Amino acid sequence: MVDYFEPLCSAGSCNKALTRPLGTLAVHSVSQWMRCLVLIAFIPAMAAAMLRFRVPGAKRLLAISQGDLTRWVPPAQPSAIVNAANERCLGGGGVDGAIHKAAGPELRKLCEALPEVAPGVRCPTGDAVSTKACGALQSTHVIYTVGPNVSGRRYESDVSGDATTDPAKLPAAYRRTFEVASELGLAAVALPAVSCGVFGYPLADAARIGTRAAVASKIDHVEFVLFSDELYDIFATAAEDACGPPEVT
Repeated sequence: MVDYFEPLCSAGSCNKALTRPLGTLAVHSVSQWMRCLVLIAFIPAMAAAMLRFRVPGAKRLLAISQGDLTRWVPPAQPSAIVNAANERCLGGGGVDGAIHKAAGPELRKLCEALPEVAPGVRCPTGDAVSTKACGALQSTHVIYTVGPNVSGRRYESDVSGDATTDPAKLPAAYRRTFEVASELGLAAVALPAVSCGVFGYPLADAARIGTRAAVASKIDHVEFVLFSDELYDIFATAAEDACGPPEVT
């Protein structure tokens, strides 16, 4: 059986082939379909944007990338991904839910074992705690930090009441995140944009706070892995303000 995968999906024709209506593709083997599906699955990762900034006066690196935090591949170990969690630390929406889904039920068990510092509170707003990573996560640890909810909406997970709404808790959350990372001896840390989802923190302010905390940390590789074009652009601007122009690769 002739396999026409190469001419259909070669570098010169792949984009055209993949954007043609499905019914018009000339499929000549199951093998061809399988290989095309694998290629399609890898296209987002191949096209993912990343900027690398050298921390002034140091060898440490600050990276801004666009993609799925749960699929982050650490450049060095030990490492951690950071979960923008709530005070209960038992999962939630957004990146919190995505991390728990990728890690599987074992992560919830690890979180349930975290001591409560107040009724229902395993991590107060502005603080950070950690567990081992598990499931599909490729880091060795997960760090949970709780940023402030400045949206004006209250959630059941806002256990500490008004203490969860103080904007000054965001710098504290980032600072504690990097302190925990240093205590664990981590070489690399990947973070989302803490408090920038339903918690409603102004994006430019959040980016400035996050990138400056990363620059001030002692972690060799800090990477913000951001889902949207808007967040990527805003954090890239903040990183350039903190470090100067990105490295040319």
